[in-house]
Amino acid sequence: MVVGNRITESDQNRIEEALNLLSPLEREAYLMSRGKGISFSEIGLMLGIEETTIANKIERPERKLLGFKRDNLVG
Repeated sequence: MVVGNRITESDQNRIEEALNLLSPLEREAYLMSRGKGISFSEIGLMLGIEETTIANKIERPERKLLGFKRDNLVG
């Protein structure tokens, strides 16, 4: 739950738990893309990985996080 401009500690813990499902590279790429709004091509340059690989490193975590949300956060 968001209270004012803040996320509750419980929600922060659940977010961390969900992000811990990701490999270190998936987590880094996901947070760069979704958290900071960096483009796939820029992430690829920063990490030394091709843009298509970055797309996969974003798509896979989104599926993992959606499954976690479905199983743990909804309802």
